[in-house]
Amino acid sequence: MNGTYYTITEVFDFGPHISKVILDYGKSMKGAVPSPEQFTVHVTRTSTEGEDFVWPNFMGDKPDDSMDGTRRVSNVYVSDKTGAPCEDGTCLTLELPCFIMEGIGSIIKFNGNFNVFVKVAYDVTQVSEIATDDGAISPQMRADRNRRLQQSEIKL
Repeated sequence: MNGTYYTITEVFDFGPHISKVILDYGKSMKGAVPSPEQFTVHVTRTSTEGEDFVWPNFMGDKPDDSMDGTRRVSNVYVSDKTGAPCEDGTCLTLELPCFIMEGIGSIIKFNGNFNVFVKVAYDVTQVSEIATDDGAISPQMRADRNRRLQQSEIKL
């Protein structure tokens, strides 16, 4: 088990957000029918400059999870390493909803003057067994905070 994951970043009118996390299991996931409830996703965003960010007044009250929190998984499917659906792929792709007022998915942050890139780390946990044609995949940690933004791919 290699624990490799990739992220897909999409650019929306409200900025770039990570919309998918691809978990590479390194073996065929053929026959798997995963569900969003089988995963938890925790995100930690940190400044590349080392300081806290200013929350602009026009955005209203600062949410508790603007730099650290959980993301909801809306869909999961068997895929290849690019996130394309693939019946006999070795990966599972988790789709994550992206919203303007839910900045935890964003790869940028307003620093008081400009939008700047932030370091993004995902902890993805498989919380229940996933059946495949080759047997069951037991729950396990699939990604850790040591993976950083450089593994993101920008999808235009």
